[in-house]
Amino acid sequence: MKENGFDSESHTVTHRSLTELTNEQIKDEIVQSKAALDKNLGQNTYYFAYPTGTYNLYIAQMLKDAGYRAAFTIKYGTAETSSNIFALERIPIFHTADTFSSFYRRLNYIPLFEKLGWIKS
Repeated sequence: MKENGFDSESHTVTHRSLTELTNEQIKDEIVQSKAALDKNLGQNTYYFAYPTGTYNLYIAQMLKDAGYRAAFTIKYGTAETSSNIFALERIPIFHTADTFSSFYRRLNYIPLFEKLGWIKS
């Protein structure tokens, strides 16, 4: 996948919502996930996606302290220069009967969604 332009980044070890864990559990989830990816894929893992999209400023700081450069929420939209680097918007890809077509429609309807106020403009 890497040879074809895909990166594998961090999403925790157990996929539990970080806002429901103790500080030590949060640290273990983000540090162990990064270490496993770095070791097994021979890379430096810099990006993180919050399980369930939940986070707070303390968790964002823990990610930064662990060596991550940015993190993604589940907030629908496109990241801009004004976006919080540890709370980036994204356009998700969902497995459907026609995954590519579904993703393509989401990419192309963003301007309409923004105009209607459904996502940030």
